Amino acid sequence: MFVMILVFFFTNVYLWHDAATKQMDNMYVQKMNTPITISLMNDNTQLNVTNRGGEDTTLTMLWIDSGTGPGQTHTYVNLTCVVPNVVPAGSTIPLNLPSSPPSQEIVFTVITTLGNSASCTYDP
Repeated sequence: MFVMILVFFFTNVYLWHDAATKQMDNMYVQKMNTPITISLMNDNTQLNVTNRGGEDTTLTMLWIDSGTGPGQTHTYVNLTCVVPNVVPAGSTIPLNLPSSPPSQEIVFTVITTLGNSASCTYDP
C-alpha cells in the first residue's frame, strides 16, 4: 500500500513539473516571437510602437525617465487601460504622450505583458 501511495505521489509531481515546463516553454516562444521597437513621431508628442514578430502582443506599461542626478524623475503610465494596447503582429500603433517633452533628455521605455521591452531617447 505504501509503495502505491509513493508511486501516486511521484507521478503527480512529475506530471505537474512536466505541465509547468511546457507552459514556460510556450511563454518563452511567445516572448521570442513578439519583439517590439518604439520611436518618437509627430513633433515628439507620440510614440509609435511596432511589433516586429509573428504574434500579437499586449503593452502593459510605459516608463518615462527624465533628467539625470538628484532632479531625475520617473513616471509610470499603466497601459492596460489604454485602448489600443494590443499591437497586432507586424503592425504599429501610436501612443499619445501625457505631455509634450520638456527641454531635457527623456528616456521612454515600453514593456509588454511577456516582458519584452524597447526604449528610445528624446534629446532636445
